[in-house]
Amino acid sequence: MRTAHTPRFLATLAITCALALACTKHEATSDTPPATAPDPCSLISTDDLKRITGAPLREGESGGDEKSVHRCVWQEGGEAGAGSITVAIHVTNLEPLLGQLRNVPMNEPVAGIGDEAFWSNALNQLTVHAGQRVIVISFNSSGGAADHKAAAIEIAKIILNGL
Repeated sequence: MRTAHTPRFLATLAITCALALACTKHEATSDTPPATAPDPCSLISTDDLKRITGAPLREGESGGDEKSVHRCVWQEGGEAGAGSITVAIHVTNLEPLLGQLRNVPMNEPVAGIGDEAFWSNALNQLTVHAGQRVIVISFNSSGGAADHKAAAIEIAKIILNGL
C-alpha cells in the first residue's frame, strides 16, 4: 500500500513546492517599496526654468501628493501673465496613463530620456516614463512647439537627475 500512495504524495509535494516558490517570488517583488512622487518644485528652480525658457515666471505652486501625483505650476509673470508651465510626476496607474498619452496623434518619440519619452505638438507636452514614474511637462504659454520641446527636454533631464 505504501507504494500506491507514493506517486500521489510526490505529486502533492511537487505542487506544494511550486506554490511555495511562486509565493516566495511574488513576495520578493512586492518587497520593492513603491515609488514616490517628489514635489517637482523642489527638483528644478524657478531660475532654471527662466533660464531654459526665457519666460518671466513666478515661483512654482505645488499640489497633489507623493503617493499618486505631485504637480508644480509656474505661472508667467509680467503684464500678460496668462501662460504656465506644469510639471507632474505620476506614480500610480502608469500603464493607463501611458496608454492614453501614447495614442495622441502625431506623437514624436524622443530618444535618450528615461525608459521611453515622447513629445506631443498637439498637447505641447513631453511625457517621460522612467522606472516607476511618469513625468509630464506641459506648456500653456507663449512660444512655439519647437522651442517648448527643446525646453521640455532640458527640464526633464534636470528633474531626472534630481530623482
